[in-house]
Amino acid sequence: ASAEGSCRGMSPGDGQKDRSTIIFVSNRDGNREIYLMSSNGSNQRRLTSTPKDEQSPIWFSDGSRIAFLLRQDQNNCDLWLMNADGTASKPLVEGPANDVACSWSPDEQSLAFSSNRDGDLEIYTVNVLNGQTTQLTENPGIIDESPNWSPDGKFITFTTDRDGDWEIYRMQADGTELVRLTHSPGADILPTWSPDGSQIAFASERDGAPEIYIMSSDGEDIRRVTRNQVPDFFPCWSPDGSQIAFFSNRDGGGCYVMSALGTSIRKIAFKNLGPFRRNLPPQWSPDGQELACIVQDSTGFYIEIVSMQT
Repeated sequence: ASAEGSCRGMSPGDGQKDRSTIIFVSNRDGNREIYLMSSNGSNQRRLTSTPKDEQSPIWFSDGSRIAFLLRQDQNNCDLWLMNADGTASKPLVEGPANDVACSWSPDEQSLAFSSNRDGDLEIYTVNVLNGQTTQLTENPGIIDESPNWSPDGKFITFTTDRDGDWEIYRMQADGTELVRLTHSPGADILPTWSPDGSQIAFASERDGAPEIYIMSSDGEDIRRVTRNQVPDFFPCWSPDGSQIAFFSNRDGGGCYVMSALGTSIRKIAFKNLGPFRRNLPPQWSPDGQELACIVQDSTGFYIEIVSMQT
């Protein structure tokens, strides 16, 4: 079986920042479906049950609702919403297009997503209350993808190949005031905002193999925080902004944690020492006390959680 986590994979549950519930995707019953479980692995239950693939679930902050993608076929992926118990499932955005890579606005009234509904990938938002969709970028023949809201909801970052290679841009949440944040001949990808919105961590190939960099939210003060001869990627801030988890191919590969300054790098001792799922970032619990990753052995993929207090 395969498993897939969510960047908001540990739910606040009762509205407080506990770590009571995890949402994930598995093909254990045939196609990909969304499941829920307690953080200790108990009480596993299936939330979706269709002949299609459901994937990429993300929580409402209070744990009451879940947005997810429903793949109709290879060329059609729709954005859906359901209650946390799997009821009241309904489409938010649907049609003959791939609508992917969704991200909640901080007030959770809108979702930003990428879509090729106009021929190439552009950035859109959809109002969760009335279903109104707004196109934010429009560049024929160009890919704009992976939107990510700033914590205050004023800005959206995204990656684009409009300059010939992959760079990171920032715009106002309404699509205006476009600013290019990175300028390098190597790919700059996977931007993620610090919890206070003052910094952006990202992966870059500007110096060869992908490494982790941090810059100010305006693109200034870019500094390299990992130095290794093999790829480091998927940076993910701890909830208090003091640490960054990331994946690395160093020392056989695995999940690592470092301070936000790039110091005190340590490998996280997951019990399963198999290779890590490369297309999904590590996940912090809302209180920062636990870290989850998807790992693999000869029989499939598994979700493992370790305490950060040891």
